[in-house]
Order: sequence, then structure tokens, then C-alpha cells
Amino acid sequence: MNNQNKAFVNSYTGNGNTGCQINAINISAFGDNQIKFLLDGTYVYASVNSLTNASIISMPDYYVDTDGSSTAITGGTITLNGNSLTMTILFSSYDADEDESYNASCTSVFSK
Repeated sequence: MNNQNKAFVNSYTGNGNTGCQINAINISAFGDNQIKFLLDGTYVYASVNSLTNASIISMPDYYVDTDGSSTAITGGTITLNGNSLTMTILFSSYDADEDESYNASCTSVFSK
């Protein structure tokens, strides 16, 4: 089915569960089977799997600091359930000062 992404295209507002500190997102279409949204000034893309599910595409260079610290988006999911959208983002970070790496995730719930 082409253009499944149209099910996701909308503006969404956080409804109190802002585990990612994202108050609102605006999802737009990107081709027939991808969507995109801005996260801290950078577009994040997801592949649409169905009318209710999309997989966030990994971004190895999501954030790189001058000291060599970095954050990568390693994946995640976007699930649409009626007027509610749940987004989980998986991160991998490297702290150059401490020479330590760690993984994290956050989940936020939005409504249309």
C-alpha cells in the first residue's frame, strides 16, 4: 500500500508523558514510505511499516560535540493508536571527558 505515511502526518502535542522532553512534534511525509520530524533542530526519519507503526532510522552522527562527545540515534518506534501517538527513541552516547559510552531510551506520548 503506497502512502501509508499519510496516517502519521499531523501536529502532535505531548499529553503529560514527556519522557523525551518533547512538548510537540510535527510529522510530515517524506516519500511514499517515510516520515520525518524535527528533534533539536535536526530531522529524524522513520520508515513506515503499516498504518499504525513506523521504525525510526538510525542516525550515527545525530550530535557530535567539539570535544568528541557524541550521541547517536540507534533506532526506535512510532506507534499510532487513533489520536494517540507513542514514540520511543533509542540512543547511544559517548562522553569524551569520561571516556564512557552508554545506551538510553525515552518514550513520549502525544495526541493530535
